[in-house]
Amino acid sequence: MNFKEYILNRIKKDDYRGFHLSQHNRLPFDKVLKILTIIYEIAKDEKFNIHIGDWKGVKQENCDTYYKIVQKINDATEQCTVNSLKKNIFPDLHRMGLLERYDKNGNLVQQYVKTHIYSVKLSENAIKFINEKEIRRQYKIYIESTEKILEPILDELFYLLYNKYDAINVYEYMYIISDPNIKTNEKISLINNFRKLKKIEQTQISEDIKEKFQQINKSAKNKSEKRDFGNWYNESLQVFNLLNQTVYFKTFRKTFLMLSISQEAYEFIATRSQQEKEKYFEWHKVSKKEGFELHHIYPVSYATTRKQLELIDNHKNLIYIKSSTHKEVSKNKNLVRLEYKENKIFLTNPNNNKSIDITNDVIVDINNIQEMLKYNSKILNSIDNL
Repeated sequence: MNFKEYILNRIKKDDYRGFHLSQHNRLPFDKVLKILTIIYEIAKDEKFNIHIGDWKGVKQENCDTYYKIVQKINDATEQCTVNSLKKNIFPDLHRMGLLERYDKNGNLVQQYVKTHIYSVKLSENAIKFINEKEIRRQYKIYIESTEKILEPILDELFYLLYNKYDAINVYEYMYIISDPNIKTNEKISLINNFRKLKKIEQTQISEDIKEKFQQINKSAKNKSEKRDFGNWYNESLQVFNLLNQTVYFKTFRKTFLMLSISQEAYEFIATRSQQEKEKYFEWHKVSKKEGFELHHIYPVSYATTRKQLELIDNHKNLIYIKSSTHKEVSKNKNLVRLEYKENKIFLTNPNNNKSIDITNDVIVDINNIQEMLKYNSKILNSIDNL
């Protein structure tokens, strides 16, 4: 199956994002416990009404309990409003089996059913979670609850990572695995096809999608017809964050997903990564300086296998540049080729040969530049075969 053809067809659809598992919330253990404890302190196990519609500064009748909960959660977290609690946090707590939601007629609303919610109450599992005195058992309840959000994708991801791949990056999840409309064997074919593309081609696809979204949004008649690349990407990162909290999976640098049983190898790489950073300073005989940051010339985020990661995460693929320049480089995708011409250092995009002159913004031992150029060439020529 051709990946480029597939992705261009997928983004035309209104359900292009695929599985919608979470509301972009970061709901770690401590935060969930705090929110549920506050609800329990105020409402106990009783059902209570919530604010209907968007908040416009006017309180509604019979919603006092809800407003008290909103205020107390906001006092504790500084992250809660009348709208965010019912629109963002409550749906995730519902999917976790920690909250029950009810419609206008007092009927219990099932998970993933879209309807207007009028009241809520803590579930029996939530009360068990709050009252559990043994922290390990309490955390176990939390993990099991988190897994309920992820249930639609757990088995397939485990299969892919156990049988097919060392790791899956966030773009492979976002573009392929998150699609509920294709079968697992089709996803394997697409991932393989995607990985055959050069890394700079993969990155260019993201830029092409963003450009296509801008075109779609110009002619969109309503919100449902619009496309948002940033939200799609952030939603995928949030799924990785949730998967990281299960017993099955671990993330590496937030954008790589692997099985927990693979974690030892990646922890080794993480340790090695710090060593490579220290090697940079030794190799170039420079000291750390305020306002400068280490930057991977060929980005770590482009790696999709452990071998690629090991090749990229090397002191010869690092440069120490001004923070302001680092931001500029990060905005310009595919500046992955290192060049040295007429005593000037450049980062260049191989796709269009556009360059940024970093000569005055980099701290480097010029005696090492030829070896750095050779290593950069090695990465560019061999990365797609690993």
